[in-house]
Amino acid sequence: MSAVSMAMVIIPVEALRESTEDWTAGCFSPAELDYCRGFRDPLYPLAARFCAKRAFQLWACAGEAPALPAGEAEVSGTPFGPPQLDLRGEARRLAAARDVKAVHLSLSHCLGYAGALLAVTAGQDKDAGCDGWSSPA
Repeated sequence: MSAVSMAMVIIPVEALRESTEDWTAGCFSPAELDYCRGFRDPLYPLAARFCAKRAFQLWACAGEAPALPAGEAEVSGTPFGPPQLDLRGEARRLAAARDVKAVHLSLSHCLGYAGALLAVTAGQDKDAGCDGWSSPA
């Protein structure tokens, strides 16, 4: 029987702008960077994509799963279509091991905040949540 679990991450965009660490290093694909550069302020769509990657990491770290590099998940899609989370490497292997049937993603950025809601339908799902997870900012 399939189960659905969800993870949501919301962050203040300005905290990323003011961060002294390079939170973008190894996080975004060239396609993601190109897409976001088309916005007046690329930081907002980048922050939403960062949240999507963190939401997947949050879902993935439930139980004994290891931490996953953010670069193993790429947000794709068209400006007028739903965003999709494309997985590769260890993220893809983990999704296959948990019999992931579908990954649904919603992104938002407005009024100083960015966020992502991730819903995963899987055959061997575990509770979403990880005691050791913390925000980058």
